[in-house]
Amino acid sequence: MSILNRQFRVALLLLILIEELSFLGYLAPAVNTFLFFSFVLLALILSVRRPEYALWLVLIELIIGSKGYLFFVDFGATRISIRLALWSIVMLAWLLTAALTAIREKKLTGDLRAFFLSLKTKERRYWALLALLVVWGAVNGYFISKNGLSGTFFDANAWIFFLLVFPAFPILRKRENLERFLPLALAALVWLACKTFFLSFIFSHYTLETPAFRLYRWVRVSGVGEITQVKGGFYRIFFQSQIYLLMAYLTAVYFLVKKISTDKFSRLLRSGKFWVNFIFCSMMLSAILLSLSRSFWLGLAAGLSVVGGRLAWMLFKSGQKVSGRLAFSIAAFAGSLFVSAFFVALIVTFPKPTPIGGFDTGSLLGSRVDSDEAAVVSRWELLPKLWHKILEQPILGRGFGSTVTYQSKDPRQLLSPSRGVFTTYAFEWGWLDIWYKLGVFGILAYGLLIHELFVRGLTAVDQSPWFADLKFGLLAGLLALSVTHFFSPYLNHPLGIGYLIFLFSIL
Repeated sequence: MSILNRQFRVALLLLILIEELSFLGYLAPAVNTFLFFSFVLLALILSVRRPEYALWLVLIELIIGSKGYLFFVDFGATRISIRLALWSIVMLAWLLTAALTAIREKKLTGDLRAFFLSLKTKERRYWALLALLVVWGAVNGYFISKNGLSGTFFDANAWIFFLLVFPAFPILRKRENLERFLPLALAALVWLACKTFFLSFIFSHYTLETPAFRLYRWVRVSGVGEITQVKGGFYRIFFQSQIYLLMAYLTAVYFLVKKISTDKFSRLLRSGKFWVNFIFCSMMLSAILLSLSRSFWLGLAAGLSVVGGRLAWMLFKSGQKVSGRLAFSIAAFAGSLFVSAFFVALIVTFPKPTPIGGFDTGSLLGSRVDSDEAAVVSRWELLPKLWHKILEQPILGRGFGSTVTYQSKDPRQLLSPSRGVFTTYAFEWGWLDIWYKLGVFGILAYGLLIHELFVRGLTAVDQSPWFADLKFGLLAGLLALSVTHFFSPYLNHPLGIGYLIFLFSIL
C-alpha cells in the first residue's frame, strides 16, 4: 500500500495553508470569523454528501489543533472552537440519518446494529458501565457535590466526545476508507513535526521582543501549544497533540524492525521504503525530543519495551541467525536516535541568523529531571491533596467539577493575588482524576475497556501483513498513551478519546 501518494502531498499543502490562515485570523479577527463559518459550511455539505470526509476533518483537526481553537467564534463570554463545531455537525448529521432510517424501517439502522453486534459480551458491559459512570459523574457533580452547572459541564464535556464512535465506526471499519484516511493522517503528522521544527528555529534565533511575539501569542490563543524557555535560553516547543507523534513513531519503528527481521540486508538497504520509514522515524523522534515532555518520554519507553520484546520474539521464533539481525535492529534504532538529536541541535544552533541561546544537552536534559523545577514541584504538591480528596469518596467519586486547592509553584500563579494558592478541577494526574470524579469503578471500567482492546487486537485474524503490523504498532501506542496518562491527562480528553475511537473502529 502506497501512502506517500498524491493524496498525501495535496493534504500536506492544504494543512500548511490552513495553519497560515489560522495565523492570519489571529491578526485579523474578522478573517478568523469568516474562516470559522466557512469550515462549518464545508462540514455541513460533506456530512450530507460525503460523511467520511466530514469525519476526516474532525480527526485531522485533532492531530494539528491540540486544544481545538485554530479557528473560533465568540458569542458573548462563550468561545466556540472549530473542534466543537465540527464534532457537533458530524454528530447531528449522523443522528438525523439514524433517526430517519429508524422511523422508516421501524428498527435500528444497519450501522447501529453492526456496532452493537461487533462488541463482545465483555466489551458491551465495559462500554455500558463506562457510559453509566460518566452520567453518574455529571449527576453526582451537579446534584450531590453541588459543583455548579458551569464547573460540572466544562469538566464533563470532553467525555461527550466518546459519542463520535457511532458515526466513526461504520466508516473506519471499512478497509477502503481506512486506506484513504491513512495518507491524510500521515500528512498531518509530518506537518505537526515540521511545525515543531519551524517554531523551535524561530524561538531559538529571535527574541519575544521581535515580531516572533505574534507567533507566540497565536500559539497560545489558538491553543496549539506552549512555548516556554528552559535552561540555556533553549525554548521548549510543546503541543498537546504531539502525543500522536509518539504513536506514529512506535508504529513506524515496528514497521522498521519487522522489515529488518524478515528481509535480506542487501535488499533492505536498497529499498526506498526502508529509508523513507527511517527518515519518518527520525522526524517523529526529533519533535518528541523538542517537546521536552517527561510524560512522553515515559510513554515512549513503555511502547519501545513492547516493540523490542516483539522483535526478540520474532527473531527467536524464526530460527534464523539472531545476532546479525538483532545488531542491525539496534544499529537502526541508534542511528535514528543520533539523526534525531543531530537534527535538533542543527535547528537550535543554525548559524544564520545568530542563535540567541545555547544547546547544552546535559544541562537541558537535567532541567527536565530536576526535582526542583516549578512544574515538578507543583505536581507533587497536588498529589497528597488530590489523594486525600479521593479517599473521602473512593467508591462513588465526587463527580465532575470537583476541585482541589493546593500550593502551585507556577510563576504565573505566584504573581497572582493568591500567591500561588490554586483551585482547579483539572489535574495532571490523569488516572487519579478519573478516580476522583468517577470513583474506583471508573478506573476499573476504563482499564478493562483498554484491556479488551488489547485482547481484540492481539487475537484478531489479520487479512494482510501491513494491517497486522499497523495494528501492533497502534497497540504499542495505546500502551504509551495509557502510561502517559498517569502524568498528563489524555484519556479524559478528545485527543486520547479520539485515538481510542479510531483504534476500536479499525479493530
